[in-house]
Amino acid sequence: MNGAESLILDAMRWIETASGKSDGLFDDALASLSRASTELGEAIGIIEGLVDTLDFDAHELEMLEERLFEIRGLARKHKIPSDQIYKFKAELEDKVAEFSFSAETLSSLEDKIRVCDNEYNVAASKLNKSRLIAGAKLDKLVKEELPFLKMENAIFETNITPAQRSANGFDDVSFVVSTNKGTAKGRIGKIASGGELSRFLLALKVCLTKDYTSVAMIFDEIDRGIGGATADAVGRRLVRLSKNAQVLIVTHSPQVAALGDAHFQVVKSITSANTLTKVNPLDGDARIEEIARMISGDKITNAAINAAATLLEGR
Repeated sequence: MNGAESLILDAMRWIETASGKSDGLFDDALASLSRASTELGEAIGIIEGLVDTLDFDAHELEMLEERLFEIRGLARKHKIPSDQIYKFKAELEDKVAEFSFSAETLSSLEDKIRVCDNEYNVAASKLNKSRLIAGAKLDKLVKEELPFLKMENAIFETNITPAQRSANGFDDVSFVVSTNKGTAKGRIGKIASGGELSRFLLALKVCLTKDYTSVAMIFDEIDRGIGGATADAVGRRLVRLSKNAQVLIVTHSPQVAALGDAHFQVVKSITSANTLTKVNPLDGDARIEEIARMISGDKITNAAINAAATLLEGR
């Protein structure tokens, strides 16, 4: 019996004792207490029945807490809300399913790989043969061109060696040169000096564009590192190149500048507000004066003027 029931029964006994002296004044109160006692008993019975059915398990609660801890840990790891874990799990399962091939599918894919591999080998072999033919032809043309550029003793070879397979075939293509008689050959970028590299480039341009027309080419100081007769030789090969192409040259060499069909002077001026660059066409005395300046510097001498006029007459 709980405290509420005991209190009700005590109240009922007191009222029953007192009712004999009160001429029925407590009858209604006594009836109410009687009903309350009955309903309270029924409520207690219901509650006790529910408690029995719940049958609380401390071990199960501990397992649930551990599970909740794991879920929160996974959520932190993947930077998602805890209630999105199962959705994330489903997405991962879908991705795994994409890579779950049946034996038949896998066999089909392997067949396709073999077909593609065979096709690649055939195409790469054809490319290798074409490169060998083109390389030999280019070597011959460059060899014929080098003497005109004062490189009679230079050697130029197209070197084709096996390499790891790639989208460009299974060849490694490089240019190997020797610039002087008796010197070792090596890759052009490591062997040739700046001036020699410029002349090799010009030889390649002459060889590779000789069958083309309506081509525009721009050379920025291709004559760097050379002078005198070598600069004149480079200039004359540029003239030959211009027979089938539009050739623009940025140069500080008077020998090269004198061989152009047209001469432009690039002048930079600085004002209080900005910097301006102007391109001025030169002709007649102005061209002679500019070539003379390229020969002697800021102070133009009569000898430089005469040398400039001689260079222009030699065109």
